[in-house]
Amino acid sequence: MNNEFRKFEKKQEFACSADVYLKEQVVPIDRDTRYGEPLGKVLRRTKLGDVVGAGTTLCAREEPGEKDIEYAELHLVLANLDSALKLVIDELTNRGAPVGSYIDCLDPSDKNREIPFGDTELLNVFLDNASLPLEIYENMDTATFMAGLQRALRSGKDGKVYGPRAWTSEVLVYFAGDSADRMYSIVEKLPSEFPIFQNARVVFQRRDSSKEPKTIRLPFNQ
Repeated sequence: MNNEFRKFEKKQEFACSADVYLKEQVVPIDRDTRYGEPLGKVLRRTKLGDVVGAGTTLCAREEPGEKDIEYAELHLVLANLDSALKLVIDELTNRGAPVGSYIDCLDPSDKNREIPFGDTELLNVFLDNASLPLEIYENMDTATFMAGLQRALRSGKDGKVYGPRAWTSEVLVYFAGDSADRMYSIVEKLPSEFPIFQNARVVFQRRDSSKEPKTIRLPFNQ
């Protein structure tokens, strides 16, 4: 695994440190605007800590040279592991932190605590970027496509859509909401409107990690 790390200025000493691991393929600029910057403002305003760094944990994909984002990271200093930690969890959960996220804390006695958090389910849709008919790619307009997906989600009532993030083999768009299964019931109907969904690989990220199926492959249109 690789780690892409960015440090921020540390302006004040705090008793505890914590590393946040968000289980989401969110790129650094979105990680900062959606999570890091708002959390830092809240922590500074309440004098309970600060965000002092951010990073991205990468892992290898099946295609040589391609990387997935395994975790988006925030590195914190906190006044304590009681009210400060509760504020962090509440703030990030309210901002859509996904299930599978966790916080690794180091208290003043150098004892580690790992705390799972996050309530949002994700539906990760990896679009086939290699084997569909050429005209599908040629006719693809990203802005129209993303706007159409948001309409399909009833302008946020069923969830939000993020992306795209492109590799040579696939393009990721992902949906965040209360229910990955409900979002899939919408997505599975989209190939007729958006042919780019044909042969897409769909990965579920649910609260109940044992629930099946975990991965589905959308069919080619008949």
